[in-house]
Amino acid sequence: METRKKYIIENEIKVKNLLSDIYKNESSLLKDIQKKKDQLTDLENEYKRQKKIRNDLMNKFNRLKDSGSSDWEANKDEFEMVLRYAEGDKDGFVQMAESILNDINEKIRQGEEKVKKATDKSKEKISDMIAELKDRKNELQERLNEAREDSGEKWKDIKHWFMEKSKTAKEHFQSLVL
Repeated sequence: METRKKYIIENEIKVKNLLSDIYKNESSLLKDIQKKKDQLTDLENEYKRQKKIRNDLMNKFNRLKDSGSSDWEANKDEFEMVLRYAEGDKDGFVQMAESILNDINEKIRQGEEKVKKATDKSKEKISDMIAELKDRKNELQERLNEAREDSGEKWKDIKHWFMEKSKTAKEHFQSLVL
């Protein structure tokens, strides 16, 4: 009996030490698993981003190839913006975005001239469309300023957002029928 009790006491310390080591290893492994899961999530997100860029680039290029003379210039601008986005050229993107904002400013100016000549009935409609276009332009300008000031990778997200929003702004000013 004495040997059994002695044996259990001696091994209890070993078991506790081993359990402590096992828990420590399990904890370390769980941390590693979580890191790998996070890395996998990051990889999946990057894959989705790359796939979207690829699709945007292909779509814009195909639209450019199929465009007629009347919409070729607009399609060319959109393609160049996506191309710069795909290439990761921040300065090129900023230049293209500024060009788009200049186009929007010109359309606003033209719209304001049109309001002066319009009938009372159409003045209100055109004025509302111009106000909406100004709001969109201001939003685009704010985000462009953020991209310009960003020294990290945030500008790439802003660039994607800008591309989408500038497209809708362009569609809006085309609906002004200037």
